Amino acid sequence: MAFLALSLNANGLIYEDSSDNIYLIHNNKINVSQDLGKSWILQAPISAEAAICERSDKKALIFYVFNNSLFLKDSANLKESKNIYTFASSPESSLAYLDNNTLNLFYLKNKYLFYAQSTDYGNLFSQPQAINNNIPVDLFSAGGNTLAFASNNRILLVKSNNGWELPAEIYQTSSQIQEIKVYNNDAFWIEKAKDNKYSVFMRHGNKQQIIHESYDQIKGIDFPVSNTMSFYLNKNNVSVPFFLTIGDNNYSKARQVKETMLDGEAYLGIISISDVISSAWIYREKVYFEKLKNNPPAILSFDFPKYTNLKTFKYKIGAIDDDADPISYGFEIYKEAGKILTISTSSAEGQIFTSLSDGKYTIKAIAKDAVSQSTPTNAQEINIDTIPPYFKITEPENGSIVNINPILVKGEVAEEAKISINSVLFERTGLTFSKSQFLVKGENIISITLTDEAGNSAQDKLIITYNPDAPILKVNKPQESGWYKGGSTIYLEVETADNDIVDETEVQLAIDGQALDQTLTYYLEDKKASGFVSLPKLSQGIHKLRFLIKDANNNAGSAFYQLKIDALPPMISQKDAVMSFGQLTIPFEEKESGIDISGTSLNITCGSSEVAGKINHENGNIVFKPKSNFLSLQYKVSIKARDLAGNIANEESFTISPNNSTVSILQNAGELSILSLINGPNPFSPIKDITAVIKYLLSKTGDIKLFIYNIDGSCIFIKEVKQTSSGSVSWDGKDLFGQAVPQGVYPYLLFAKDNIGKSEVKRGNIIVLQ
Repeated sequence: MAFLALSLNANGLIYEDSSDNIYLIHNNKINVSQDLGKSWILQAPISAEAAICERSDKKALIFYVFNNSLFLKDSANLKESKNIYTFASSPESSLAYLDNNTLNLFYLKNKYLFYAQSTDYGNLFSQPQAINNNIPVDLFSAGGNTLAFASNNRILLVKSNNGWELPAEIYQTSSQIQEIKVYNNDAFWIEKAKDNKYSVFMRHGNKQQIIHESYDQIKGIDFPVSNTMSFYLNKNNVSVPFFLTIGDNNYSKARQVKETMLDGEAYLGIISISDVISSAWIYREKVYFEKLKNNPPAILSFDFPKYTNLKTFKYKIGAIDDDADPISYGFEIYKEAGKILTISTSSAEGQIFTSLSDGKYTIKAIAKDAVSQSTPTNAQEINIDTIPPYFKITEPENGSIVNINPILVKGEVAEEAKISINSVLFERTGLTFSKSQFLVKGENIISITLTDEAGNSAQDKLIITYNPDAPILKVNKPQESGWYKGGSTIYLEVETADNDIVDETEVQLAIDGQALDQTLTYYLEDKKASGFVSLPKLSQGIHKLRFLIKDANNNAGSAFYQLKIDALPPMISQKDAVMSFGQLTIPFEEKESGIDISGTSLNITCGSSEVAGKINHENGNIVFKPKSNFLSLQYKVSIKARDLAGNIANEESFTISPNNSTVSILQNAGELSILSLINGPNPFSPIKDITAVIKYLLSKTGDIKLFIYNIDGSCIFIKEVKQTSSGSVSWDGKDLFGQAVPQGVYPYLLFAKDNIGKSEVKRGNIIVLQ
């Protein structure tokens, strides 16, 4: 929005456009400077008072009234004037301004206020209309969608909303209203009281307030630059210019533009030269600019949270301004070396709203008045963390029956955080915790809460039964280091020294809370219970196996075993196999139970001859060393890998030659199927985990394509792998354009296809935490 904010004073007019051209109207001449006032070019004469504004296309427009007509000069050719409006008779006063490229014209005639507008910069005006509703108008001003006028010591406002509304009285006084001005849709006026005191009023919203008073005459209210008001005080018949800054419903004290004036020095006005607010003067036919005297605000304190789990941050700034200027505030937020966000606010205390993702940032605070700003504060660290802290209870097992009191509650944490048990805080050492907890007889609920520095909380609870007469069980077998396969048969053994247990009592078994239909039998003579148990089909990971026994008095005792299940066979990387004359190396991946080299079959042939040698595993590789060196021939390799849990991979075949990195994958017989598809970590945080990994295992060699979608169904990631039977694809949490995806659930689809067109599809979900 461009206003005709500058009007000709007694000495002249000065104006700077957005291209840093400065226009000076002085002594009935228009001068232009294109080098910030260092040199001036006389453009054209002008025979009347004028006003200047700028169009959206950066052309400067100069308006003036002469001989009952409104004339326009264009900065493209200031030597020419265009008559754009002719008044029926000479108006008492007039005003024109641009609002969103609409030229608004007001003029006062015989106490009636008329309005006309042009949407083509004066080529065609609408028919003038009276808008004061028969209320006599003494003074008026307009700007934006607001018109203010004075009538018989009253102030009335008229608002425009697709047409001017009826005037509404907002203020009445017994003093004389001498001037009125509209700025930013607020009304300002000067009153002269009966005791000759002059007052400048500001009307903001539904409230007016006095912003300056003096027994010297006040005149010439203007708003030459943003948020700055200027006026004159008549001191000893000399007009002395003053200025003050205007904020949202606040203002500074008025200050003299220049303390002393040289004889013959003439004030032109206030102007913003390259964003520096300065006063402009003419002395001996030369123009001078002088930066307005101003003390920038200073920040005394800045309170901000170091850790937060919100996108809304509370802040508090203590700042002062020696000039009593209205202060606004700003924040600069940095990540690593670069500034990524600037936020402005008018309040010294409140909340900042952002959409920043989790991570470490630094923030600086700035206080500003209309002229200058404070030195930014030292950078303060702020950590945004919306992810609850991770912790694990290592003992006792949930659901345990104990006969000792108190017990030790132990666990591990992954970050700095406060921990409490049953709402009682306690100290911990490093990333582990241990707390003695007293129990009551019977069932006890123990609640553990971990709260990190950002305020995120994680909770877990234990249900522990205390019975001083409970038998104590000890698990002898299986060993703690063992891995097992779901559906396999394992040997279990527990023992107890309790003498109240009846011979041949059954030991109940449960996995993850689900009872098994198999039991162990306790024999008093051995004080042990043992036997073979067939495991159900179990998923990859750790499962909780519980043993439960009761004595003759029905006192129950329990013990737990962490049952580690390996449900996936080893994954062989055929394409990365390397053959030298002395050995064949085949990489594999088996992170759980480990490779069973004795159960892995490897057959190497050249033509009809089988190669003899020794198989071993070294550093994640299956290594075969022949009895006699390989020859410079092509060999066919067939391998079926087995892990220590008993999982057996499908046979894989390929051909290879010594010192030849090119491996030809041979298709395996049978239908193509996706035997396994898992992803982790899940949930996945790009900040903490770097990548999510999707692992796959096919029944035979084929091509795979992985598609990841957002919740709207748009594909955001594609990865294709040719001729593979097992492997993994990594995703860094970014879309096809390299942008980090927001927090949410992302479905994925793995499509596998062999060389004869057989295919299969499997799906999964990745949860992203930012």
